[in-house]
Amino acid sequence: MSLSAFFVSACLSLFSGVLSVVVWNHTPGSWLCDRCATPVSEAARKLPAPVPSGIAFSLLFFLLTRCPSASSRPEDFLPAAAVVFALIQLTVCDLRYRILQDQWILFLAGAGLLFEVPAPARAAGLLLPLGTYAALVLAARTARRPPGLGAGDAKLAAGLGFAFGPASMAAILCRAFLLAGIWSAGLLLTKKAAKGDRIPFGPFAAFACYCFLLSTRSM
Repeated sequence: MSLSAFFVSACLSLFSGVLSVVVWNHTPGSWLCDRCATPVSEAARKLPAPVPSGIAFSLLFFLLTRCPSASSRPEDFLPAAAVVFALIQLTVCDLRYRILQDQWILFLAGAGLLFEVPAPARAAGLLLPLGTYAALVLAARTARRPPGLGAGDAKLAAGLGFAFGPASMAAILCRAFLLAGIWSAGLLLTKKAAKGDRIPFGPFAAFACYCFLLSTRSM
């Protein structure tokens, strides 16, 4: 990477990271709560350390410019960066409020339109998770047990399926379930969680999707 390309990548990454923090800090409170719940106040919503957070997010974008499939052209950086931008918002919200916003899932799916995926694959990737979740809910109601995943997780999977197709979505979710299982086992072994406790799945799916972008996507 030449010095000029490095400078462009660094500037784009820093701008994207700072913008991620600014957008989060100005997210409407109604996006961060379930229906009929009390909206999150502005003071509680804002990140307590915006500068370190912006730098950390910038590193995520910068790594996109250094992966083997990346081009030095800014327009080739934008599709994957748009997906990562949505993943950051979803991860922060799921960690803080256990909610995956529909608005950012739609943004992620829309960003996926910038990638070359056949229309039938997009349709299959969208409908397969939603159909699977509906079947799980029906089975759970029959057994009088809660479903293993929440509606937000199913919608995120559908967004990933629409953006990248069913095969890529399955690869992302398999890695996410593996990571979540390892994390859960660690919590159980250290007695920081008990059997039956729930953990947010969104961050694991977001990390698996980010790794997918780094390793296989052509930007």
